[in-house]
Amino acid sequence: MMVLCVVKLLSREVAKACSGDSEVLGLDFDLTAGELRHLVAHSSVLVTSRFHAMISGLATSTPTVVVGWSHKYKEVLDDFGLSALGLDSSALREPSAIADIVTNVLASKDEMSQQISAALPAVKIRSLRNFSAIAEAAAR
Repeated sequence: MMVLCVVKLLSREVAKACSGDSEVLGLDFDLTAGELRHLVAHSSVLVTSRFHAMISGLATSTPTVVVGWSHKYKEVLDDFGLSALGLDSSALREPSAIADIVTNVLASKDEMSQQISAALPAVKIRSLRNFSAIAEAAAR
């Protein structure tokens, strides 16, 4: 089991609070999209504050906890029935609460992965429609 924390400004504190846990890997450097996707796919849960890391988590059916600052994170997570895993940056005031959420996610990670996998095809279809709309607008 591995918990992956993709660390940038907001999640640095979360990774620090979990640094004593050998199952938690905090990354504080840039990765290519492929490197990130590979690590995420082999994780039990992803904790991130980065939008593209969240997308990698969901695309690989990895349960994903997001500590963000924008409504867009929860909107994306809601497409998978997981908006409760989208936390406002104020959650960093209580790192133990984030750790509790991660513990709960780990306890149901298989069910959450299946939930994400089940929702993924419909999300991809909606995404493709966006590209079609952009192509049509650009052709005008």
